[in-house]
Amino acid sequence: MIEDPHRDEVLRGLQEVVVRPLGSRMPPETRRYAAAAALRWAIQSASRSDDKLPIVLALDDLPRLDGASRHAISDVLGEPPSCPLLVVATHPPGFDAGWPSGRSAARVLQGLPSNLSLGTLRQLSSPTAASAAERLQEGEARGVAPLYLDQVVRFSQEGGGPAPARVADLIVLRIERLGADARRALQAAAVVGEEADGARLSALIPGGVHIASALDRCVEAGFVEVLPETGGSPMAGVRFAHPLFREVALATLPAGARRDLHSKAVELAAEREAPIEVRALHAYLAQDALEALLLLEQVADRCSQRDDDDGAIMALRRGLELARRALFRGDIDDPERAVVIFSRKLGDALARAGFLTDAEGILREALDLAGPADSDRARLLEALARVARARERHPEARQLLKDAIATAARSGARELLASLQQLESQWRAAS
Repeated sequence: MIEDPHRDEVLRGLQEVVVRPLGSRMPPETRRYAAAAALRWAIQSASRSDDKLPIVLALDDLPRLDGASRHAISDVLGEPPSCPLLVVATHPPGFDAGWPSGRSAARVLQGLPSNLSLGTLRQLSSPTAASAAERLQEGEARGVAPLYLDQVVRFSQEGGGPAPARVADLIVLRIERLGADARRALQAAAVVGEEADGARLSALIPGGVHIASALDRCVEAGFVEVLPETGGSPMAGVRFAHPLFREVALATLPAGARRDLHSKAVELAAEREAPIEVRALHAYLAQDALEALLLLEQVADRCSQRDDDDGAIMALRRGLELARRALFRGDIDDPERAVVIFSRKLGDALARAGFLTDAEGILREALDLAGPADSDRARLLEALARVARARERHPEARQLLKDAIATAARSGARELLASLQQLESQWRAAS
């Protein structure tokens, strides 16, 4: 039984999130409000079930959350529940979490004290530790990343030479020493995602690689860890012990091999009915222009339905990049129209997010590819008119809308023409 003054919004939010995500025609702003109401109710319910103990919501690597979830958390912080709540999140410096300024504070983590790190390194008595200690002494008096210290210790135990100054370079050296099979398994796991299992890796890696022993080697090296719910078998499931391990493993892949792995991952994701966002990302990284454009357009539409403009902009930018590349490669039949469509949708998304200058630039660039009597050109002109109106350039907005109406009339798009004429009437009545 839900006891909440916003009971209807909570029920709508739970239905949208759990029962039928994006299955209704709920307006994006209403869906966003309902999702925040559902999260607020869940927090209050957790507080009541635990005898009103304070609730701590910990979020690691906030930028990796989807936009809809970040919006819900931000909205809850803007109108917090009536219970003790502490939200702690980590993110890189410079990232804008979008949280209310009066209710949040940021702290920069400095790492481990240099004297403590030096003491640990000197106890190892190895050339690797000695070189790392020397670099720390020569460097600035600042904290040492725990991951760097961990990798130095592991590299030393593996009989490594002088330690590089950057943790990413140190990880590269350790990956190179894994052996060919373990390295290929780690790279394939990085293509799959944060988590992988032996069955998926076997489908990606050609025969001749013993997946079980390769994963055991990766676990032993500390790059991945066995999922606890799998019963201790790496073949049943592993996950990367740190996001940087996955990023570096991907960076060590040659470009051609990476595209091939993502191409196989697209097929595997479709067979397993993976979320459309996963399939779209694999298709984009595989540079499969036709499938990627179809999937990215759907991803952008879903993001817009969730009022997630950031997610829509990212998907549309990727689509526009592929469409522009297809102009020179000939990957699809009508790349000019693909560029026009993705430019228009990206311009709309940028305008909704408040990036009016970027939106206008994208839209005007696409006008050069649209035909003089094309319905796509009419839609571009409409989008430019909306941007001009948002920038309070009203005479220009009215002229652009008139041009859009004339272009729609020449193209024979009756529904579009009626919609533009209705918009002109609305603007005239509002002025």
